[in-house]
Amino acid sequence: MPINDPIKNRKVAPASLAFERDQLRNGATFQVGTTPTSTVYQDVVNIRYGDVNQLFITNQYITTDNDRIMKAMHNAEERAKHQVSDYKRTFQWDLKRNQAYTFNTWSILGYNNEVIRAVGCSSSGTPVDGSQYWDYTVPNGAEGTYWVYAHLNLRLNNGSNVTSGHLALFINGNIWRTIDQVDNAMMGSNNIIDLRCAGGCHVPLRVGDKLTVRVQLDNGAGSDTSLFPTSIYSFVTGHREECNYVGVNACDAGELYQFNKNA
Repeated sequence: MPINDPIKNRKVAPASLAFERDQLRNGATFQVGTTPTSTVYQDVVNIRYGDVNQLFITNQYITTDNDRIMKAMHNAEERAKHQVSDYKRTFQWDLKRNQAYTFNTWSILGYNNEVIRAVGCSSSGTPVDGSQYWDYTVPNGAEGTYWVYAHLNLRLNNGSNVTSGHLALFINGNIWRTIDQVDNAMMGSNNIIDLRCAGGCHVPLRVGDKLTVRVQLDNGAGSDTSLFPTSIYSFVTGHREECNYVGVNACDAGELYQFNKNA
């Protein structure tokens, strides 16, 4: 029987009638939790699409990592104590002068041009040539995990006899990690003339830690100087990514790696 056909004496009641509109109600509403006790069909219909909707209540269970949540809450609390720029602690320096270095030792790259300033940056120190350079000393409230990236193009003088070069990040005068290195094995055993190194890594820093960038040139004799801007280009950039100091084990600085020309 079509749904809209008249129902005589209410003897025939198709199931689809429960979804018909009437003069008082706009339509059917699905409802759970109500069980009609009446055997009268119209009573069942009235209960099934009454004016008052019954809310669905469900129990939801979420598996969480409590350590991660607590760490995130602590980090958010620390960040809330600072402005966004202060939280990030973004810094960047360029090297725009001659760079002196001593062979076979780690020489500090003397960044002298401050591009982006953060609290904790200062012009201090004594590179090989005795001049000032920018470094970063972590101030109070600024400890945490930093991302630091450095780039170096260095043209050596003919006859310097350099066979390998290394670029590294130092904390308090101690190597943290070698971020790049090259060897003359890559050049047919010829001495290195153009040294190109670049890389970055995360660095956990405590309050008072001093960050520097250094280069080591092996097998040369004495010291030398690369002239700006024809023989050197370098910059370093860094920013804090997390307010918590998360260092656990000592890193592998890369100093034990040995190039093998015959491999």
